[in-house]
Amino acid sequence: MTTIDELWTDRRLPVRDALHFPGDGGSYDVVRDPYVLGCLGVREAFDAPKVIAEDPEWLTTLMPLEEVPLEDGGFLWGGEGSWGSEGFFARVGADDSLRWVVFFTDSNPFEDPIDLSDGYATFRSSADLSFIVDIEDPRRPVRSPRPRGQTPSA
Repeated sequence: MTTIDELWTDRRLPVRDALHFPGDGGSYDVVRDPYVLGCLGVREAFDAPKVIAEDPEWLTTLMPLEEVPLEDGGFLWGGEGSWGSEGFFARVGADDSLRWVVFFTDSNPFEDPIDLSDGYATFRSSADLSFIVDIEDPRRPVRSPRPRGQTPSA
C-alpha cells in the first residue's frame, strides 16, 4: 500500500495542487490550463511520499459534498478540504477505493452538481471554477464535445 493509499483510507491528502492515483500510479502537479477553458493542466510527476515526509503535518481532510453514481458501481465525488479555500474532485470505486483524485488549495469546494456525459465529467466549485475531465484518466486531453444529436461529418 502506497502513502497516497494509506492517506486515502482516512480521507486525507497533502496540501498541494495535485492529481493522485492509487498504487504506484503517481502524483502530478496540476494547474488550470491557461489556454483551454475548463481543462486541467497536468504537469510534472512528483514524489508524494517525499513531500509528505518533509512536512507530515501539511495534510488536509477531505469531505465529499456531491456524488454521482457510475454504471460500474463507483462514484464521482466533489467536495472540500479542511480549510475553506480547498476543493477536490475524485473517482472512487464501489467500495470507496481511490481511482484518482484532484485537489486544489484555492478553488473553494466543488459542491455544485456534477455533470456527466459521454465519459466526461464537469466539476464546478463555489468560486465558479470549472474543470472537464475524462473520468477514466484525467490526464487525457479533453476533446470538444459535439452538440447533442449532431453526427460527425464524413
